[in-house]
Amino acid sequence: MQLLFFLTGLFFLPATPPAIEVTLTSTCPEGGQIHLAVYDSEEGFEQKQNVFSVIKDCSGKAITLEIPLPANGAYVIAAFHDLNGNGILDTSVFGAPAEPYGFATPPPSRWRAPSFAEIATRFSGDQPSASIHLKKWKEY
Repeated sequence: MQLLFFLTGLFFLPATPPAIEVTLTSTCPEGGQIHLAVYDSEEGFEQKQNVFSVIKDCSGKAITLEIPLPANGAYVIAAFHDLNGNGILDTSVFGAPAEPYGFATPPPSRWRAPSFAEIATRFSGDQPSASIHLKKWKEY
């Protein structure tokens, strides 16, 4: 009888949060660091309050990371290649990014900052991976 209660209880356990595999490639040479952040809302994206972030040394043209997500849903996955190691995305005098950057869903325009809705990607068990190609602003 106890075994029956135990097995029945397994059905009520919360599902394991999804994890996705993100492959990042850069048009720039090796070196520097890749900064990746995951946002789960428009407000979080605008205020740079991520639900997950990671910094990895760039030792090749491509790296693959496993990213835990809190739950299935829409997320913005943003990354940049910090070429000079100062920890920030450098910009030109006009405010355009000076280092390679990218999103899991490419932005519709390079002439303005994208909104959460424009670059959010819906992740579920059906989509366990994403790829981001980091490019300089002029390459978009």
